[in-house]
Amino acid sequence: MKHGKLIILILSFLLVFTMIPMAGTAFADPEDGEENENLPYELGSCGLEITAEFQPLFGGLFFYCGELASMDDYDGIDPPWAEYKDATELISFSGDIDYIGYRAFADMKNLQRVEFHGKVNAYGGELFKGCPDNVVLFYYTENDDELKLGKDSEVFQSIKRLADEYGYTAEMTTWEDIYPSEEDEEAWEEDPGDGDDGEYYEPEEDPGDGPSDGDPIDGSDEEYYDEDEGDAPDQDEYSHELPISRDFKDAEISGFSKQMVYTGKAIKQDIKVETKSTYGNMLLLEEGVDYEIIYKNNKNVGTATMTVKGIGWYKYTETEKTFKIRPQGTKITKITTKKAKGKKPSITVKWAKKSKKMSKKRITGYQIMRATNKKFTKGKKTYTIKGYKKSSKTFTGLKSKKTYYFKIRTYKKIGDKTYYSKWSKVMKKKAK
Repeated sequence: MKHGKLIILILSFLLVFTMIPMAGTAFADPEDGEENENLPYELGSCGLEITAEFQPLFGGLFFYCGELASMDDYDGIDPPWAEYKDATELISFSGDIDYIGYRAFADMKNLQRVEFHGKVNAYGGELFKGCPDNVVLFYYTENDDELKLGKDSEVFQSIKRLADEYGYTAEMTTWEDIYPSEEDEEAWEEDPGDGDDGEYYEPEEDPGDGPSDGDPIDGSDEEYYDEDEGDAPDQDEYSHELPISRDFKDAEISGFSKQMVYTGKAIKQDIKVETKSTYGNMLLLEEGVDYEIIYKNNKNVGTATMTVKGIGWYKYTETEKTFKIRPQGTKITKITTKKAKGKKPSITVKWAKKSKKMSKKRITGYQIMRATNKKFTKGKKTYTIKGYKKSSKTFTGLKSKKTYYFKIRTYKKIGDKTYYSKWSKVMKKKAK
C-alpha cells in the first residue's frame, strides 16, 4: 500500500514535539524500578471536549481539542496543571479552540511559546497574567488557502488579537519545520531496520488498489465520508454558536442615549447588547442571563454611570458608559410690550414657574436668548437669571417697531460643571 503522506499525517502530532528545539525543564533520570518521570502525565478533561497532558521531556502542556473544545474558567481554583506551571515552557493546542479559560495560564513564569493549530474564538481575562513579557504565539498550518492569505487569514488574526492584548508577538509558520521534505519522504519507502514491523507506505498517488479516501485504512467497519459525496452529517448538529470575544468592550450596545432628562426617579437605559459570533452574525444577549446593568448617580441632574457587567458565560468582563441627566426645561407663557412717553419701548417675557419640580435642588436658574431674527444669528444676546423662583424678565431700551425673538432654558450648576435643558419653542414680539 502506498500512502506515505497519510501515515505522516497520523504521526505528525508526535513529530512536532520532537523536531521543535526546546530548552525543557530538567528532570532526574529514574532509578531502576522507579517510574519513568519523563513519561507524559495525563491530566484528564478540563472542559467541554478538551483534555490536557503535561510532557516533562519537553516542558510542554498539550491540549487535545474536539470539535466543540471549550475550556473551564479558573477563578479561585487551581487548574489541573497547577503543579507543573513552573516547569511549563510550551503550550500547544491541537486544533480550533472555542474558549480558553479565565486565568488558565496565569503565573507561568517560564513560559516561552504558545502554539496553535487552529482558530481561537474566545478567551477569558487574565489569561497570561504574571507570565513573561516575551512570549511568542505561533500559528502552524499547511492549508494552501491559509498560506496564500498569510497573516491576513482569519485564523491568524484571531491569534494576533490575543497576542496584542498582552503585548506578545504572533507568528505564522508553515509545516516545513514539522513535516519531512520530499527527499526525506523517500526514506519512508524502506523499512528502517529497527525491528519495528509496522507498515510503511510509499509517498505516491493512490494507484487505485488501496482504500479510497472515503474508506477506513484499517479494514474496520467505521464509516467515513468523502467531502464531495454530500452524505456527511450536518455540522450544525454537532456545533454551537459562540461569541468571538467574551469581552464586553468588543460588544455592540445600541439604544444608549448620552442625554437624558430628569424625572424625579432613577433613570435607566433601554439598551440592546450584541456580540459577533464565530459564524459571523450577531448574537443578541439577554439581560439577567448574559449581563447585568449597574447604575450610579442616575437620579438627579448630573453625570450618571452605567456599567454593563457580564455574568454566566460572559463573567469577568464589563464595559462602562456615562450619560448626562439634564434638568427639565420650561416654556414661555406670555410676552408683552409697552412704551412710556419719552422712553424707548420694553418687552416683558414670562415663563412657566414650576416651584415644586424646579426646586433649588433641580435647577440653579434660567437662560433667555434674544435676537432680531428667527435663526438667532442677528442681534443675539444671552441673559442669565439666577434663582429658581424667578418667572419673568423685562428687556428695556429696544427699538420701536422692531420684532424680537426669544427662547428660554433652565440650567443647573454642579461644581465647575453646568447642565442645561433643551431650549424652548421660539416666541416673538414687536416692540411698540
